[in-house]
Amino acid sequence: MITNFLEQAFKQKKLISITTKSIEWDESIIGYVTETGNAYFTMNEINAEGDFIGKTVFSIDEVLCVQPDDFYLREIQIIHQNRDVFNPDLRVTVWKKGKDLLSYFKKIKNENKITRFFFEDDNYVIGIVLDYNDDFFVIKNIGENGLEEGISCYKLNDSLIGLRYDGLAEQKIKLLYKKENKYQYDHTEIDFSQSKDKKK
Repeated sequence: MITNFLEQAFKQKKLISITTKSIEWDESIIGYVTETGNAYFTMNEINAEGDFIGKTVFSIDEVLCVQPDDFYLREIQIIHQNRDVFNPDLRVTVWKKGKDLLSYFKKIKNENKITRFFFEDDNYVIGIVLDYNDDFFVIKNIGENGLEEGISCYKLNDSLIGLRYDGLAEQKIKLLYKKENKYQYDHTEIDFSQSKDKKK
């Protein structure tokens, strides 16, 4: 039965993932089947960045699972098919703390930049800035898979240590987000005036 899946993927030029006895069960090898036989088959492997990394010959007996279609494969295929549009020279990274980053917020908000915000202790969040002021900023959270993950409000203090937009990772997230949402951003304005502590 696994042979049938492999032959079908070869004929249809379909991206698949396989699990073999030599890797962990929760890991997978992704690529296109380029040749099939009775005992062996060849895959042109693709990495998580959507790039070809070379052909590998596998024994059919070593294959534990063949996955011809899932959400992650669709992500990789979108990235692979559009890899020529990515430009590493566009990346902007700024290492400043808290309110020293305020001058960048106007641009990333007005241009709907998918931005990675870095916090202390190697934490980060990814999203689109919906609103900001001198004390807080609000983002629409975007996952690495391009899916929306709700809205969050963060205090603009020294725990925020930098930001990055238009890096290769952000370009790929933008591509996936565009496919999922067609850039129909929800620019809900949030009034921060009620959230400030009033001095008695």
